[in-house]
Amino acid sequence: MLGHKEYLRVEHAGVKQALNETLRHRFNDRYQKFYNECARRLVWIENAIEALDPDEGAPSWISEQLTLASELITRMERSHLEEFAWPFAEELHDLARAITLPPKPLPEKKTPKGASDPRTTLKQINPPFFFFTAEGGMASYSVAVNSQQFPTQAHMDIIPVIFPRSLKEHVLLHVVLAHEIGHVAYRTNPRGATYKIAAHKLLPSIPKDLYDWCYAHLKIAHPTPILIAMERYNLWAEEFFCDLFGLISMGPSFIPALLALLGPRDKTKFHFMPTHPPLDARISFLGYAAEALSMQYSKHKDGTVKLPVAGSLDKSFDKRLKQARSTPAGKLIDKKTAMAVTRSVYSACSAVDGVVFPIPEAKLMTHLVKQLSRHLPPSAPEIRYSEDAVGYDIKEVDFRHILFAGWLHWSTLKERDEEDMRKINQLCSKAILHQNGISFWNENLHAVRDPS
Repeated sequence: MLGHKEYLRVEHAGVKQALNETLRHRFNDRYQKFYNECARRLVWIENAIEALDPDEGAPSWISEQLTLASELITRMERSHLEEFAWPFAEELHDLARAITLPPKPLPEKKTPKGASDPRTTLKQINPPFFFFTAEGGMASYSVAVNSQQFPTQAHMDIIPVIFPRSLKEHVLLHVVLAHEIGHVAYRTNPRGATYKIAAHKLLPSIPKDLYDWCYAHLKIAHPTPILIAMERYNLWAEEFFCDLFGLISMGPSFIPALLALLGPRDKTKFHFMPTHPPLDARISFLGYAAEALSMQYSKHKDGTVKLPVAGSLDKSFDKRLKQARSTPAGKLIDKKTAMAVTRSVYSACSAVDGVVFPIPEAKLMTHLVKQLSRHLPPSAPEIRYSEDAVGYDIKEVDFRHILFAGWLHWSTLKERDEEDMRKINQLCSKAILHQNGISFWNENLHAVRDPS
């Protein structure tokens, strides 16, 4: 027979071999970090295996950690298959990384020579490592947060960002990944406590007898233990926060993307208490949040941007919003609470550079939408050259404005089909790639003279 210690050695050797093979497709500093982190974990696991008594049982966590390492490596291999819109992925990675950085460095503290500061851990020094991978199914958008737990603090979190393989090119729908990044910010980020305090202001609006409310309005068929009901109570607050984070970080594009993905899967009856609030509750909450943030840009108010081109998109959301607020779920969160929480979370997110959706310029958005109507990528509105040797100055466009332009153009089409959606997504993806090149030019080649 193969003893438990011998089997774990075999399993460990197999995972180690897979790790050594996983970088054969792509090798750079970023993926070197993934390799080093996994190698560090495998050394730690190997030491635990060797410390086992062959005549006694092995703790289950060793096998669980080997399984986790194997899953991570397999997902990393899949991420090499070019199954994702990589220009968008790079932008989303930068946003996710920004929101998970510590708010400020730890204050300096003198320690004896050769000693380490006990307040400093590798986890504090290294932000999480994000990578993108595909899975089957139309509803597979997710970020694996809890599965990355490792039984020591001396490590870097590895977080796979998962998207549906069948929607590879649909960058307009990939916007919903901001909701999943919200879970990372809420659960693992150093600022997570601030977000939780803001999100928990929603709890008084969520019925404390949540099971009874779900039984009455969602027709759940089975009883729910009290502990699970309490867990759902807090999970709903987290889900509302993640929707809000998606809106704050991605702007108005988040709403049509969320409705497109969740609408066909919306349920009127549930077997058990759902882990997510009903869709009507989420729509109503986002409506109040969009109002607080003045993100319905066709509705001009003093001091806000007016975008007439956003009229069709705003009207379609208003129609769905009216339906949602006519239901019990749509009345779950009141306007005053929703707007107060929105302002609190927006203030916290504003403290991080590059996270909050930048207010668009009317002239820019009109230009981007016009580009799409001409079947051109929505980018590079202005290219200027100065004769005083400054060089070319190419205006950069935030990738979120490109995505917003995509949704605006889609909403204005009177006759449209899936081919139109595919083309718009392709053009937006190319525009984001263009912007990566423009950013590189402006950062590194700004002073190049006109060759003529």
